[in-house]
Amino acid sequence: MILLQSTNAENFEEGLADNSCYLIFRCQIANYALAELVRLLKTSGPYILGVLGSALMALVALLCIPLLYACTLNFSSAILLIATQTIVMAIPAWLLNKWLLPTDVLTFLRPLPVNRATHARADAFVAWLVLRPLGLAYLFSMGIWLWQFPKWMQGIWLEGILVTIISFAITWLLVTLGLQWRRNPVQLPRLGKRKQVVGDFSQRGRLFGRTVSASSTLLLCYYILWLPLWRKDGGVVGRRQTLLLAGALVSIYFWMKPFAETNNVHVWLAVVSSVLIITMTALGNAAILKNLALFSPVLTSLPFSMEQLKLSAKLLAIVPACIVLAILGMAALHLTAGQISLKIASIYIALTVILLIVISGFTQPNTTSRAAVVAFSIVMLSAIGSELWL
Repeated sequence: MILLQSTNAENFEEGLADNSCYLIFRCQIANYALAELVRLLKTSGPYILGVLGSALMALVALLCIPLLYACTLNFSSAILLIATQTIVMAIPAWLLNKWLLPTDVLTFLRPLPVNRATHARADAFVAWLVLRPLGLAYLFSMGIWLWQFPKWMQGIWLEGILVTIISFAITWLLVTLGLQWRRNPVQLPRLGKRKQVVGDFSQRGRLFGRTVSASSTLLLCYYILWLPLWRKDGGVVGRRQTLLLAGALVSIYFWMKPFAETNNVHVWLAVVSSVLIITMTALGNAAILKNLALFSPVLTSLPFSMEQLKLSAKLLAIVPACIVLAILGMAALHLTAGQISLKIASIYIALTVILLIVISGFTQPNTTSRAAVVAFSIVMLSAIGSELWL
């Protein structure tokens, strides 16, 4: 970080002990992270806007629909729907925690004489900086529906505004707590200590067998490329994938649930489910490819084919999405005939698998062609999924 490379480090640390200087420092770190994110999105931004421009505008316009619909449900169903919307809106900000508070910044901040109240205010202010686009999106969506003011909103518009404000406030709180977790992670107790094996892999032949098979390659890929996503620095990636998987399962659950008003709710859930499934696979594939490039000097010395390892890595990347699709298929089969189109469900599942294979086939995770395929997949699956319910 450029800001950390001050020529007068002692005076800089003394200045950070002051509350205002610390807040300014944290805001500069956050603005730097957001600027880096914008810079990375410039390569794929034109493709995403060109393919998803109208879909994104419709998605923003429908942002308040789940919260408005929650005002018409009973208390338990309304709380569940509001909680789902709140958590889903907090997930993108959680994924930025590693950028908002990098490891070197955390190492620098921990010995500073800053009290908890100042840390909490800085976390809340940084969370507000990150959530400003979400607040504008809520304002835009609510303004559209208040301007159109359909009949079903006449009795719930005031409650809808209040629920939207409460949902945004809770999202703000969750993002703030996520930043506090990043600063002071809670060490969860472990059931037992794992024995670390130091040395070469010559004694691990009993695990994989004398002959190299597809199952041995898949098992090696699981241990070396998949499990590290949940360990140490890679734990952020693992938690992110877990949250995306949980969000996809929750979205599928509500998507397969019949509602009285199906036009807007099921279309919204189809879009959310498609976005989560594709994003989960794309990010998981990118993380596994990164680990593969990191461990390639070690893997080349083992009696395994690199092509088989790459194929196994690509298969592991699409496994969570395939689990979600399997649950979707089973839920569609258990619904009453005439409620949904099984033909559309079959096309959606088959096309999703094909698109997942195409996305995982890219060897470079950061390419414009891959971003274009991801954007096209989201649009195509959202369009097909919106026609699922009859």
